[in-house]
Amino acid sequence: MTAWAQGQLHSIDYMIVKDLAHTYPTATGREVQRAMVEGSPHLHERKAWHIDDYTRRTVRKPWEGLGREPEPWMRAEGGRDGSQGPRAGTWRRGRRRPDRRDDA
Repeated sequence: MTAWAQGQLHSIDYMIVKDLAHTYPTATGREVQRAMVEGSPHLHERKAWHIDDYTRRTVRKPWEGLGREPEPWMRAEGGRDGSQGPRAGTWRRGRRRPDRRDDA
């Protein structure tokens, strides 16, 4: 899957979570997170090392945007510090990306 396609799926994840939070104001954040994990295409392939962190951040953004107080589990940070495995792309650290030119 290309980086562009992954970005599009992230945008779709965000839009659907935002719509769910707006349409179902009595739903808890955990319920929305569970719906995202079960319904997001290729989530376990795209975010294998940090599913919990990714879903937490993706649910928290529209939650706050709708003026809802984030639930305590949404405030926890993880995954980005390596606690849940390496971030996607860290294997490239120190290497030039093949899709970028040096003068770009």
